[in-house]
Amino acid sequence: MLMKRSWIFPVLVLIMLIGHKVFFVGYTFSDDSSYIAQAMRYLSGNYLLPTDHWGFRYTVVIPYAIIGIFTEYNEWLVSLIPLLYWLALLTLVWHFVKHTIGRVEAAYAGLIVVTLPLFVVQSTILGVDITEAFFLFASFVFFYYGEISENKNYKQYFIAGLLLGLAMLTRETAYGFLLVLGVFFLMGGYRHWKSYMVGLLGVLVVLSMEWLYYLAFDKSILYRIETISQSHGSVGLKSGDFTAGSGNISDNRFYGPLLAILVNQEFALLYWAAIISSIYLFINGNREYNKLLKYVLITFIVYFCWISYSGALRPLPRYYSFTSVLVIIPIVIAINYISKKSIKILFLFIIVGANFGALSVENIYPRFTSKVISQYIIDTGEKVIIYDKLKTKKVKGFLAFNNADKTLASNEIPENEGYIYANIQGEKVPKEVAKQLVKENILKILSPPKLLIGYILDIISVRGWMTDDLYKFLAFRNPIITLYRIQGN
Repeated sequence: MLMKRSWIFPVLVLIMLIGHKVFFVGYTFSDDSSYIAQAMRYLSGNYLLPTDHWGFRYTVVIPYAIIGIFTEYNEWLVSLIPLLYWLALLTLVWHFVKHTIGRVEAAYAGLIVVTLPLFVVQSTILGVDITEAFFLFASFVFFYYGEISENKNYKQYFIAGLLLGLAMLTRETAYGFLLVLGVFFLMGGYRHWKSYMVGLLGVLVVLSMEWLYYLAFDKSILYRIETISQSHGSVGLKSGDFTAGSGNISDNRFYGPLLAILVNQEFALLYWAAIISSIYLFINGNREYNKLLKYVLITFIVYFCWISYSGALRPLPRYYSFTSVLVIIPIVIAINYISKKSIKILFLFIIVGANFGALSVENIYPRFTSKVISQYIIDTGEKVIIYDKLKTKKVKGFLAFNNADKTLASNEIPENEGYIYANIQGEKVPKEVAKQLVKENILKILSPPKLLIGYILDIISVRGWMTDDLYKFLAFRNPIITLYRIQGN
């Protein structure tokens, strides 16, 4: 009776909004700056073709440009687009699970969606991961409905095709879903091949609009692929480690992707729960959901292999957003089959609890240094010297985002005049500056905010068992910045 009440979905939305607020990251001067730059070009009346892979993310860039027509950009608006797509994804998962499995299971699935660290954090950053996951899962849903319909409803396949086309406009990784459809076609879909052709027509309707855009500027319909191959490049398939910094435990091309989904905090215990659930269903499940599980499993395997082993891109953890939605389905089906209510609750509690635990260690201040220095410059109008060139560039980026003077951040030390120097804890200091970093010259100390895990460690009183360095690493994850006023000669 409890789950029939109409407040369950609003409560899930409330949890989503709270998570979005508590774990808010905002503008990062990373990929988001490129999306904003393309949106600004459109707003200024410059409709020339994109020149890098970020500019082709139309399902994010165009809505962001539309927002800019009505209001000025700010850090909250940066996250509005992914937040809306996250809400759309939750709504889709809720309705699909409710209609195919049950209302109780829809609540379980929704709870996982609104607490999964990957979605919570990515919803606060202007990116394409949740957007792609929404369009791909929506395409999967309509394709599945078409497959199980008695007369192979063409409308379902056509809508699935349209949604896949939008996913392909979002990011090229979505092309892998064509492989998924190809596998299902070979497994029996050829018997109703007209349905698949209708679906393909839906894809072409969307892509043809993109192609007309390119043809209008005398470019090939393959302009997107040609440009991206030049601006983004390819990592190639290697047996060993490649470029570091992907966010994975290991960048090994073969076992790295498995570690990414099983060990990274973005997913907590989601994939472990999916493995356990799949084994449980294989042993104890009946035939009621066999067809749904078949479509989910095949789609997961093909798409996971595409992302992980195609060699087109580095398999970043956030590229597994779509597969992370898929694996929720066997989890909630397994919970549906568990007869003891206490075990159901315990299993769900472990999954959701692990999500919150993983969220507590998320560094939601990845650009703390650049943000606080730029904010100091905005507040005071004073010029600040930052020795590291990359950090100087990022500070300038935040100043530009806030319509402030970029020249007030520099890595060039004046010879004869006074200046303010930002000493970032643990980083190199020029010899001519080091001798002047004394207590008397301290202007201000900018301390990093404590992460949620820090408060948890304080509450459970385990700090006494930890070294100071370990506590500071877990609780803060960012350096202390000391501003010095250096006198000129």
